[in-house]
Amino acid sequence: VLASLLDEHPEWGTSTVGATWPVELATSHRLTLPFADASKIEKTLVFAVEGEVPFDMDDMVLGWGLKSKGQPAEVLCLLARRDQVVDGLEQFTELGLDPRVLFVDGDVLSYYGAPNKTVAVVDIGHSHTVVSLVHNNIVRLFRSIDVAGHAFTSTIQRSLNCSWRQAES
Repeated sequence: VLASLLDEHPEWGTSTVGATWPVELATSHRLTLPFADASKIEKTLVFAVEGEVPFDMDDMVLGWGLKSKGQPAEVLCLLARRDQVVDGLEQFTELGLDPRVLFVDGDVLSYYGAPNKTVAVVDIGHSHTVVSLVHNNIVRLFRSIDVAGHAFTSTIQRSLNCSWRQAES
């Protein structure tokens, strides 16, 4: 799909891009640290996370984002398997794209939050549904559910005994 979009928009091929990683291929972990300095967080995060997750950190890619201002600092850590991330990034490279930032899709849904409100943002895709709980424009929790558009359309088709196109309508 991306290749066909690039064919339609050749100017995108020379762009630096940001990409999203599917939440179903990542795990998240929240930490509260007594400092908010990025260089200190970077130095201590692997050690802080390593003792709390059941993964060999050498097999994982660790990303993080500061989710609060001030101290103590609330940090959202994201872990994904290194081999999957490398394979995913190679697909962009093969298309001539240079992704400089990799976000997890469940965290990006914070865009749909609102100040002083808590909302659930539901993104129903083809094979997965992502649910993000957003409070004050910050994602507090996100999960992927293996039921989405394809399953809904299939159920409608079977229940109504109609064509796929009719079920999608």
